[in-house]
Amino acid sequence: MEGCFLKTSDNKNIYFEVYGEGAPIVIIPGFLCTSKFFQRNVPELSKHYRVIILDLRGFGYSTKCEEGMNLSRMAEDVKELIDYLGLDDVTLLGWSMGGNIAMMYYQMFGSYRLAKIGILDSTLFPYGEEKHNAHNLAGYNLEKFCEQMKNAYSDYKVYCENFAVSLFKNPICKFY
Repeated sequence: MEGCFLKTSDNKNIYFEVYGEGAPIVIIPGFLCTSKFFQRNVPELSKHYRVIILDLRGFGYSTKCEEGMNLSRMAEDVKELIDYLGLDDVTLLGWSMGGNIAMMYYQMFGSYRLAKIGILDSTLFPYGEEKHNAHNLAGYNLEKFCEQMKNAYSDYKVYCENFAVSLFKNPICKFY
């Protein structure tokens, strides 16, 4: 399917794609990722489900903006997309930061139009100070967060390389 856009209630364009037929699955990507991240999953999933993938505001083909760059507004964007497409009994599937958005959706709207929520590889409170939290931003490490953001916007290739290595507890290689 060709990509489409939803105009949100605060006048931003959210890019999305729809594939297949059946019970709907809305896939929410992680931080700095887009709908393209799930392209290899779409062919198999769309054999049995109606698969909806999106670019969150600020990322991919969606509007680049400073307004609404928070979990609650992004959850509202997901709700508006679900309403726009007239979906019911949705499986909301969030990966990484997308898991935070899925949980914020539930906090804000309850089970409105949902059948299930799936959370994939998501730290639901990455900044927390709890001893079990091994996230690199634990303890409100805003200095590390700012460093990551600087790399993400100034040298995206370096950011992606560092991010890929950080996914492994004991990486066996580094990018050069």
